[in-house]
Amino acid sequence: MKILILSKHFWPENFRINIIANKLSDKHQVTVLAEKPSYAKVKKNYNKINKKIKIKRFWTYPRSKNFMSIFLNYLSFIFIGSVKIFELNKKKKFDLIFIYATSPIFQAIPAIIYGKIKKVPTFLWVQDLWPEVLMDLKIFNYKILLNLIKKITKLIYKNTNFIFAQSLSFKKSVEKLSKKKADILYNPEIGSNLKFNKNKKNKITLIFAGNLGKAQNLPIIIKVANELKNSNLLIKIYGSGSERYNLQKLINHYKIHNIVKIFDPISIIRLKQEMQKADGLLITLNKGAALSKTLPAKLQTYLSQGKPIICSADGELHNFIKKNKVGFASKSNDIRGMIDSIKKLKNLTKYKKKDIFIRSYKIFKLHFDLINWIERLNKKLYIGVKIYRKT
Repeated sequence: MKILILSKHFWPENFRINIIANKLSDKHQVTVLAEKPSYAKVKKNYNKINKKIKIKRFWTYPRSKNFMSIFLNYLSFIFIGSVKIFELNKKKKFDLIFIYATSPIFQAIPAIIYGKIKKVPTFLWVQDLWPEVLMDLKIFNYKILLNLIKKITKLIYKNTNFIFAQSLSFKKSVEKLSKKKADILYNPEIGSNLKFNKNKKNKITLIFAGNLGKAQNLPIIIKVANELKNSNLLIKIYGSGSERYNLQKLINHYKIHNIVKIFDPISIIRLKQEMQKADGLLITLNKGAALSKTLPAKLQTYLSQGKPIICSADGELHNFIKKNKVGFASKSNDIRGMIDSIKKLKNLTKYKKKDIFIRSYKIFKLHFDLINWIERLNKKLYIGVKIYRKT
């Protein structure tokens, strides 16, 4: 099939859609339409992820921390993207459009317009819930504007042919707003052939990897580290984001440079090597209606490494860790609970660690391993296109 992927972000920016597009190109003709990279460290060859994938970029208004620049960035993506998507049609007609719907959900509009006019089915994969995520992160709290965004989101859902949601809670929320059926499609990860590592050492090393933003509630990691400053603990944070500067300020304030260290993002291969040396992996989320329904993409990466997970979150993520017994979970903002989780990790026997390793591997293979996952996606796409053509 000829597949068009519409995504606000694409390689070299580190999003799951990169590995998905790469894998889809094994069986299909894949074209990616995305904005020019904004905050990634861009090299001249940023359009060369795979010879099979055709990447078409377009300019959008440069984004900064300023609210107006963010708004103009979103707006320019919609308008310019709506023009560029029709320019692609001059050369080929696509069998379907796959929309990687990170924030903002409005990025789906060019695909919906194209799909309606050219009679091409659209598949929307919801990664963030709007407008809930705006309220969770306290970006703004104007009821009139939030209601307007909710109505636009509802229209987007209703005018998309098929909807995928990244978690069970997302599925329920999408179905409630759209009044149409959605399907669960977890975020995938490339699997690794690993052997159980006993990691015999005195110092406990924990790793957090990923975006350093408000949603991640990173101050709790610093506060917990401060409480445990007299224990043999090292926390490594790999990532970048809007809260990195504030995070460093907190580390300076508590004078815990020897306990918590922040590093720039590294390649996924190097990151997994670091994870294998660690004793546990940290995953934290702030409180909020949308955030409590989220399964962060880093969960899959963590599970693929078989290490115990220390979780500080509410809702779906919290329940997932506890139900599957792949680590220790406490509620969001519960400092004492997170401290207890780290103490439990320290006291794990090698048999318990091996049990977590085996559990993690089985769950990863069942739901998140890219090879099995892409086969399920292919079936969903083929069936969706078949249903669309019959209607």
